[in-house]
Amino acid sequence: MRKKNCAAIALATVLWLMPEVFAEAGKKLNVTEIPFNRTLPHAFYDQAVASIAGIYTSGQVLMAERLGYIGDFVYALVAYRKEANDPQAYLDVVAVSGTRAWRLQGTFPADKIHRIHTVALDRIQQLR
Repeated sequence: MRKKNCAAIALATVLWLMPEVFAEAGKKLNVTEIPFNRTLPHAFYDQAVASIAGIYTSGQVLMAERLGYIGDFVYALVAYRKEANDPQAYLDVVAVSGTRAWRLQGTFPADKIHRIHTVALDRIQQLR
């Protein structure tokens, strides 16, 4: 429980310090509800990591979380470049709460990926 509260406090602090960055990034994050199944988000993560390595042989995984928690949500996240020197990063997230699931996707400057990770966590908390 303490770990969840620390993540929420850290997220709120960062959003308060740089609201303009996150407002713009949040507009670029597509959110869709997807069919729930009990293998999510683990199956999504496993398939995404394997697929990225196979499809984008010179790509680069920038960030990967197989299992994260924020509030009542469990999520998996993968951020990657299609080419090692690609200035764009692709973010793909699956979040689950109860028997509902969502997919969040976006393309962002690769040098901002840690900020975008925070935006994704904020958007996950807003789902319902």
